Amino acid sequence: MDTTPFTGRKRRLSTTSRAGQRGYDPDMLLVLLLYAYSVGQRSSRGIERLCHTDVAFRVACGGDIPDHTVISRFRSDHAEDFADLFTQVLGECVKAGMGRVGVIAIDGTKIAADASMGSNRREEYIRDLIDEITAEAAEADADDEQLNIDDDDDQAARTALIAGKGARSRSGKADRLDRARECADSIDQAPPSNTDREIEKSEGVLAKKEAVYQAAYDERLARYHAWRAAPVHSRGQRPVMHPEEYPRLRAKKDVIERSRDAIAAKKAKLAAAEVAQSKTRNLTDPDSRLMKNRFGFVQGYNLQLSVSDDHVILAAETFADAVDVGLFEPMLKATAREYEAACGVEPEIGLALADAGYHSTQNLECPGPDRLLPDRQSRKLSKVDAVAEVSKSAPIQAMRERMAVPANLELYKRRGALVEPANGWVKERRGLRRFSMRGLKKVAGEAKLMAAVVNIGRLNAVRGFAATV
Repeated sequence: MDTTPFTGRKRRLSTTSRAGQRGYDPDMLLVLLLYAYSVGQRSSRGIERLCHTDVAFRVACGGDIPDHTVISRFRSDHAEDFADLFTQVLGECVKAGMGRVGVIAIDGTKIAADASMGSNRREEYIRDLIDEITAEAAEADADDEQLNIDDDDDQAARTALIAGKGARSRSGKADRLDRARECADSIDQAPPSNTDREIEKSEGVLAKKEAVYQAAYDERLARYHAWRAAPVHSRGQRPVMHPEEYPRLRAKKDVIERSRDAIAAKKAKLAAAEVAQSKTRNLTDPDSRLMKNRFGFVQGYNLQLSVSDDHVILAAETFADAVDVGLFEPMLKATAREYEAACGVEPEIGLALADAGYHSTQNLECPGPDRLLPDRQSRKLSKVDAVAEVSKSAPIQAMRERMAVPANLELYKRRGALVEPANGWVKERRGLRRFSMRGLKKVAGEAKLMAAVVNIGRLNAVRGFAATV
């Protein structure tokens, strides 16, 4: 493969390197990283330690053991170059006859960021922190000017100033100021999160209740008018009450009114939560977000995978969006872009599969291949409701009708068999449960590196099987 992006960059000396010392071979460092990630070792210190004790790691580095700072800086400097590496590996997979795109599956998983939830701060705190650090820096500059000391004066004069005015770590304050300003900028540019999914679900339940009520109301009203129009009533016949006076219908109407009030309260609560989330940032990794998974909450990123019909990762994109519903169309575009960059031709995707988290009118109507996006979990698809579904849009109703066809249900079962194993390879087999770098661009590069490692493993397995046959 072409490793020019890794070998063409000017090298950086580690803290243990001497001026003029020959740099480490970039190809060796790349191979070392690939092998380390393939066995679940992502710590730079852990990689350095294994280069001393593990035979495979000693072979990978050729006995020229790099310092952990060299490994860490190499990974950080080339974070964006891992995207090209992933594309080249995908091209090799396609050349080997892999990467069938007749059916693809898309899914996301939450990966923890290299940051703590305890470092989340509201906008007011961040603005006050910027003002505080700026004021301290201005005060320090005023002290320097008073004593006629600039940045190029000798260390003795600077030490005397520090002793007289108290210790001030300028580099530390500058770093805190940069991170606080980055947090403030990300707050200003943050798009609102998508909460339409929860509102739509509640409104769908309300629509079903209203349909039941209206059907019962019309039936009772027809009976009432028929009773009033009858010239003679049989002896002992009970009069038919008007629907507005019928106790059961009044109870159903009260339930509907309470549901409407609950939906209005939920909209207000979600709007407040949306504003609070958009005004909160993490001081350690401002690009990361507080996200919910099945175990609780995690400060992290949303890793989206697009997987082919033969378990090759076609695209691996990292987002700061906590919900999946707005990421279906970007993943379709990323899949087409990666495949075309790897093979030179546009993919002819026959069917795209995704779970109920991607279900929306926009995703059903957006350009692209045919798709199956149900509006409920897989175990509920085969159940038939006693009441006819009430849809707010024709695309949603059309998708419900498609998912009621047994043949489409069988096709949809392929979703879990395709993309869930890929999530397991990334998180369980390769151990990527927490990113090692910070910032969306570097995190995205590390995700591409891991996806390339997974595809190399698949390619190696297919070639090994072909050799034995």
